[in-house]
Amino acid sequence: MKYLPLIWSGLWRWRTRTTMTLLSAAMAFFLFGMLKGVDGSIKQLAGAAHIDRLISGNPALLPLPLAYLREVEQVPGVAAVTYANAAMGSYQKPANRLFVYAIDPRQYFSIYPETVAAHSDQDSMRRNPAGILVSLSAARMFGWKRGDRITIHMGSVPREAGGADWPMEIMGFCDYTTSPDTPIILMNYAYLDAARLSGKGTVQRLIVLIRDPGRSGAISGAVDSLFANSPITTRTETEKDFAQAQLSQIGDVGFFVNAIMSAVFFTLLLLVANSLLRSFRERRREFAVLKALGFSDGKVAVLVIAEAAMLCGLSALVGLGLARGVLPLLGRATGGLLPALMPPSVLFVGIAAAMLVALASGAIPAWRAQRLSIADALSVH
Repeated sequence: MKYLPLIWSGLWRWRTRTTMTLLSAAMAFFLFGMLKGVDGSIKQLAGAAHIDRLISGNPALLPLPLAYLREVEQVPGVAAVTYANAAMGSYQKPANRLFVYAIDPRQYFSIYPETVAAHSDQDSMRRNPAGILVSLSAARMFGWKRGDRITIHMGSVPREAGGADWPMEIMGFCDYTTSPDTPIILMNYAYLDAARLSGKGTVQRLIVLIRDPGRSGAISGAVDSLFANSPITTRTETEKDFAQAQLSQIGDVGFFVNAIMSAVFFTLLLLVANSLLRSFRERRREFAVLKALGFSDGKVAVLVIAEAAMLCGLSALVGLGLARGVLPLLGRATGGLLPALMPPSVLFVGIAAAMLVALASGAIPAWRAQRLSIADALSVH
């Protein structure tokens, strides 16, 4: 620690150059934090999928007859079955987007324990066909209170009475613990099915709770065999497989993120290495003086590496800190459509990457500083 002032003063020997290098490197780590944060959040959501839940739907995305539910309930190993219809909605203006799930409140909360709602609110929702529960994030976003009567526009679900505006009454609140920033509405499927113009008696997917996750493959096959000769067949898979299949539709996010970041860090390596080499050439006499004062070759080399580590470390702290602050804002700005939280692992990986860049970029200047001849360096004017 006693050499810290010396390292600090050496780093800021040319303030403008150091500032520009630091800002450029900080932007690289900001980009790293943003991309890895989004990628990590998406993977966390997929990883949070329950292994005791199966998702059954039509491969061509055709709606399933609700009558399928009773047949699936009879499959050995099935503990409970429910359904969900999902639609995008908006409140007051198109920009105020939210997810609307039409559910059976009698079964939904027992199959999805991560959706937390007071029993009194669940009972109120069941008693009122137009009653809904809203996520805490949606309530904060729009200032909703229990008892408010609101109208949600669902363009993909027109009403039999005309239009696509659905009147609803807020009966209570729910907390989506796996996606707390996503604005969500839970409505009664019976209300949706009775009032919609088309698709009556159908659901998008069945959600199957099984007793033994080890038998998920056998139970999935048994469910699909029930409807193998039906006009609308099913494909049943674990919730985790279903989530990963949905992610694969937008491509290999991890591959693209890693490819972009490899290019960014390679450029960063060249930038920092160039800055350190220029600094070494301009400070050769200073390093020679240090050696003349008794600093060993190895200690001078360590000072050069320490300057690189301080530069990259500061850049990483600034960039990752900025990304950590911006990511939640990004999540809220997209209405929760883009999950954006920075997993702790991203911070550790970012700091480790900063140290690797420091070692790689400082290696040549440190080697030259170690081999520097006092006489040669002091003889150059």
